[in-house]
Amino acid sequence: MSRAKPFETVWRDRLDPQRVLIPRSQYRNYIPCVDVFPLAVYDPVVIELDINLQEAVGTAFGIVNRIVSAAKPDGITVPMRQMVDQIPAILSGKQRVLRVYSGARVIKKVPVRPVLVEQCRKIQSVLLERLLLFEDMRQVDPGETGDCFIGSPDRCLRSNPHEFRRGGKVDTLLNLAHLLVRDSQKVVVFARNVAVCESICNILVRASLKAIYVHGSVEPSRRRRNLDEFKNKDVEILVATRQLFGRGFDLPEADVAVFYSPKESARTMWQEMLRIRATMRRPKSVFVLFYGWTAETSKSKRLIEGMLRTGASWEGHWFRWIYSESRQPGDEEAAAEPVVLHSEPPQDREATTESFVRSVVKRIKVLRDERTKEVVESLSDIAERTDFLNSWPTELVRVLLFQLGETIVHLGRQQDVTPKMIRRQLSKLFHPDKHLNSTDVEKYFWSELFVALGRV
Repeated sequence: MSRAKPFETVWRDRLDPQRVLIPRSQYRNYIPCVDVFPLAVYDPVVIELDINLQEAVGTAFGIVNRIVSAAKPDGITVPMRQMVDQIPAILSGKQRVLRVYSGARVIKKVPVRPVLVEQCRKIQSVLLERLLLFEDMRQVDPGETGDCFIGSPDRCLRSNPHEFRRGGKVDTLLNLAHLLVRDSQKVVVFARNVAVCESICNILVRASLKAIYVHGSVEPSRRRRNLDEFKNKDVEILVATRQLFGRGFDLPEADVAVFYSPKESARTMWQEMLRIRATMRRPKSVFVLFYGWTAETSKSKRLIEGMLRTGASWEGHWFRWIYSESRQPGDEEAAAEPVVLHSEPPQDREATTESFVRSVVKRIKVLRDERTKEVVESLSDIAERTDFLNSWPTELVRVLLFQLGETIVHLGRQQDVTPKMIRRQLSKLFHPDKHLNSTDVEKYFWSELFVALGRV
């Protein structure tokens, strides 16, 4: 044991407390640890609806920025995230001006007019609709058939009821559930709302799986009975709403957790994942489903970046996550420190980046016939062979390989893939405009990839 500096508290003089550092190997039974498997799901209907919703948001946001730009001082616009954060206060009437920030300083105030309120209401409505879309919920428009947003994004503003639509996530969940149950694994599935929770459970039951659901609207006696059936191994799968298990419920009896959609906050996801009580001695698997080539992919990317900054280690196509916001020096078993993303770029980055992109383009037709795990492993070999892996921060390269693997698998599902189609998809992935929140060397990283693609 080693002694650290005494605690700086009012009790120091009386009690003289000491901080004692104990090696992790001595308390492995108590260290929380999960193995996270992000699973991309591709559904053409969801992708098309998401594009329409993005266009609706873009149109409304453009009108807002024309209003903001015309106000004094001229030419200054408001970033999307700043505006979205202020929408609830604007719509409730608590905030009479739209503020534009530069850091913590307000550089512009725009009076809230009826036109601006209308566009804010549109943006809020569409963003909510996108969230429901990724949960496989769609609006029911009486008298019409088909998915309501195709060709008519403005219809999302109507106050129509929603219903569960069987999308690609359900099929992925069914395949995963059959594999896990066959290995005698007890599974808990987390959904965001009641309708999704009950619909998923009904589909699992129709697929001859022993499933049951619990949520906040279930009466307490029945809820306890359903939980007891799961704990006593009478049922194999429990489907629950995430809000319910945020109230102190834990399920150490579960072997695997499946999240029907991700959240952007790594801290929130970590707290929800630990409901199954996984430890370093006995890590448990957590699967996170998300729709590829949609806004949910960007959310998953930000989640993975947050995981890597808080102790997750990359294991090829999955992550071993031992949450740690601050690590103690001298702890040899601690996860590697996150890479600092503002170092000076070495001079050979341009050459290694071009070599990596060239090798990927040459092999992409072969790689697209493999599964995601094999694709990521092959990309890792290419990155190491071309020295691309050593030229950039490891965190950035890992995020790229994960997204690139998804893109290649997505191409493998298409018919008549042409070189032009391949370049177009890679261009979408690399384009710096797709990574507006990037800072320092991250911007340089994506720019170099995009430029290298144009050279090969």
